[in-house]
Amino acid sequence: MIHKAGVVRTHNKLRMQDEMERRKVEVQVKMKEQEVLNYELSSLKPRAKVYRQQQNSNIMFLSGVQQEMHRAKQNLDSLQKEYRDLETSTSHTERREEEEEKS
Repeated sequence: MIHKAGVVRTHNKLRMQDEMERRKVEVQVKMKEQEVLNYELSSLKPRAKVYRQQQNSNIMFLSGVQQEMHRAKQNLDSLQKEYRDLETSTSHTERREEEEEKS
């Protein structure tokens, strides 16, 4: 006889794992975008005009190459940290599940 609570718990674990995997893929895509942005910015002349789009808007503001490279680097660092945290969280969850199955 299968206990309903066990089925619900298993379903919730699978859904959480799927969400974590989906988030990891999203973070990987954003990391790649930031790497491309860094490369593109580094290929510009130091005095080139760079425009930054205001978040959630179509308004553009004049910025500098160095400022945008700094922002891109900060974003990349933040995404890398988030990805490492997701990796760590996933491995801890997998180990916990293996231990639960053994007992």
